[in-house]
Amino acid sequence: MKLRMVIAAMAACSAMMVGSSARAHIPFIEAEAREADPASLSAEQRAEKDYSFENPFPHQEDIDFQNEPGNTFAYDGIDSMAVNGYLVPGEVDVFHLVPAENDSMALPFPGAILASALPPACGELVDQYPLVALIGPGLPREADVLDQLPFNIDEAPVPQPDAGMNGALFAPNPTIDPREVFVEDVVTGLSWFLPAGTTQECLEGQGPAGNPFQDCDTLENSIVAVTSPGQPYDLMLGEDYYVAIWDPDGEAQDYTIALGITDAHYVNRPDINAEIECFQLLHSSCTAPYPEMPEGYFTDFCEQKGQNPDPFPSSSSGRGCSVGPVEGGSAPMAAAAFLLGMLLLLRRARRTA
Repeated sequence: MKLRMVIAAMAACSAMMVGSSARAHIPFIEAEAREADPASLSAEQRAEKDYSFENPFPHQEDIDFQNEPGNTFAYDGIDSMAVNGYLVPGEVDVFHLVPAENDSMALPFPGAILASALPPACGELVDQYPLVALIGPGLPREADVLDQLPFNIDEAPVPQPDAGMNGALFAPNPTIDPREVFVEDVVTGLSWFLPAGTTQECLEGQGPAGNPFQDCDTLENSIVAVTSPGQPYDLMLGEDYYVAIWDPDGEAQDYTIALGITDAHYVNRPDINAEIECFQLLHSSCTAPYPEMPEGYFTDFCEQKGQNPDPFPSSSSGRGCSVGPVEGGSAPMAAAAFLLGMLLLLRRARRTA
C-alpha cells in the first residue's frame, strides 16, 4: 500500500512538472565543460575542474552558490538540478548526494535520489548512449550490476559504510534507431534524444490515454531510489551516495544529467542561463540527425537571441552547441526522469504483487 502511495504521489508531481517548463531544474555547469579543449588540460587542471570520485559535484563554487542568502535547496537527491558536463575519453563524472528528510507535502517518503541522462539531439551525438549508476550503502551488490560499472566500487575513493559494503543500482540504455526527439522550442531552442519507449507526445499527455504513465513504456536511462519499505534496498538518510555517468565506449561527449525530483526550492540563475542557451557549450557542431525532424527543431528562438541555429557556426574551438535549460529547468528532462523512475517503481510493484 505504501508503495502505491509513492507511485501515485510521484505521478502527481510529474504531471505538475510537465506543465512547468520554466521551473524544473536549477542549472549548473561543470568547469571542465567550459573549456574549449578539455582533453588538453593538465592532470592538475583536470583534478580541479572535473567532477570525479576525488572531487565530485558539488564543487566549491556550487557550495558557495548554495550558501547565498535566500537559497534553500540542498544536494540531497530531492531538489531538482540539471548539470551540464563533459566527458573526455574514458572519463567517469561523479555527483555526491546526501539524502535528507523531504519537506515536500507531495512526496510521501522521507528521501529519494533520481538521476537521468539525456544527450542533446544532434546528428553528431546520435550514437552516444551515456550510462548512469548509483553507488552507496544499503544498495544491492548484484554481480551482473557490478560487472557493468567501469570502476570497482570497493576501490573507489568514497566513504565506506560503518556496517557492510557499498552497493550499486545501474540503468541500461540500449541503442534504438531511429531515436525519439523531444523539442523544447519555446524556452530554450534545445532538444534531447529520448530513450526507447518514450515520445514527446506521451510525455506531454497527448497519447490515447492522455496520461504519460499509460502511454509511455520505458525503463531505460534512469536511476530511482526512494526510502520505501517496498524497495529491494535501503536508501539511508544522511549517508553518502554517488551518481556516476560515463560513456560505455569511453568516447568523449557533452551531456546534461537531471538530478532530483522537486523544484520546490528552485533558484533562477541568469548567469548560467546566458552560458547554456542556444547550444553554446557543445564541443562539436550540431546538425539534424534525420532528414525529417519534429516541428520546432532548431527554432526561431535562437535567431531571436541573435544566433544562427541551422547550421550552427563552427569556431576555432569547434564548439557550436550547448546543452541545458534557459530558465533554470526543462520540462522534457523532468518529465522523462519522473516517467522513467515511475515505471521502475511500477515494475517493482508488479514483481511483488
